Amino acid sequence: MSSRITHIRFAENNATSTEGIDQVKLDSGEVESVEDLVRYIDDVSMIFFYTLSREESESFIETVQSNQGKAYIRTRSSRSQDDNLLKLPRF
Repeated sequence: MSSRITHIRFAENNATSTEGIDQVKLDSGEVESVEDLVRYIDDVSMIFFYTLSREESESFIETVQSNQGKAYIRTRSSRSQDDNLLKLPRF
């Protein structure tokens, strides 16, 4: 099963990296916490993706661990702070 992420929400207004994403909104309208997404991806093998426009290909989401041990999400294979996931609208 796969779901498209359409919006992101930060825990703090001044967050600048994907580590600061707290919640996501899916195309179904459901709001999920990043904590739940990490569990769905790692334990249930669900697939989450996003597109910046209808013409662009899907970018898939992966889970990673911060240096402090906190799990967060980012674009698969993204190694930079400029992750395109950050370009999604806020809610």
